[in-house]
Amino acid sequence: MLLRRLDRIFKDFHNCKFVFKLITFFAICNSVLYSQTVLEPYRIIAEQGTGKGKLFRPLAMSVDKKGLMYILENELDRIQVFDIDGSVRRTITDEDFRYGSDIVAGDFNIIVVLPRKKSFIQYYGLRLEKKTVRAFPPEIDSVKNAQMRTHWGKYYLLALDLNRVFVLSPAFDVIDAYGFFGRGRESLTEPKDIVLADNSIYIADRSRQQIVQISAELNMETNHPAINPTALCAIFLNNRTVILYSDGSHIYESGCNNDEAVTTQSFQSIVAIRYDNNNKLVSVLDRSAGTLSLFKVRIK
Repeated sequence: MLLRRLDRIFKDFHNCKFVFKLITFFAICNSVLYSQTVLEPYRIIAEQGTGKGKLFRPLAMSVDKKGLMYILENELDRIQVFDIDGSVRRTITDEDFRYGSDIVAGDFNIIVVLPRKKSFIQYYGLRLEKKTVRAFPPEIDSVKNAQMRTHWGKYYLLALDLNRVFVLSPAFDVIDAYGFFGRGRESLTEPKDIVLADNSIYIADRSRQQIVQISAELNMETNHPAINPTALCAIFLNNRTVILYSDGSHIYESGCNNDEAVTTQSFQSIVAIRYDNNNKLVSVLDRSAGTLSLFKVRIK
């Protein structure tokens, strides 16, 4: 009798441990599904205008490793470089900027993509005082609108009008490509933006209401549902990558199991979201409002 009671107590103890583990498992799953990144207003860097430190219909943005923000204003033929305090560190003017569609900032260079001129402009040097022009390779000669990012020693050019991603070498030669217009595997229907993170490429496909994730080797991986995604951003928090996306007026977290925006602030027309890993800040560029805003990042 004593042995039976001890055996029952032992089994009950293990059952309790199992239940505890099960509860812990579901709690972790719940926190992953419902945990959400929150963007808290930090500072407005620039507001609408045409003078120095003001922005007029800004089109594109890039953030370098130091946290400097490079803003392309193609209608004013200029690029302004802001620090996180709102000071203008540098201004570059060039008539060719009016043909620009995107900008990529490196350590000592910036590259402006000029689809309508079928070329790239590269400024380099300690003060970006030197300039070179490189023609598009034949494979992308017909591109009319493009976004470009750099990672893993390569350039990734998203041709919005061709529904394709082209992988370029440092010399701007095409070494690979992904995508076509239509439905099915490797297809893109209305690509809007591209971001690179964790050996993956993320593409906002607006009409399909998805963020397409593919590997750096251009193998199809998975699709993530999204609400009219137009601008993307990858941030790195707590040893994990979070993909933020915008529908133009609000910012959401991809994969979060709710439709709540990550900030209460609404916008008129978001064209770019970028993460400054050095200062742990997210910058948001609003073309219609002519504003550049910074946000602190935390997990709810």
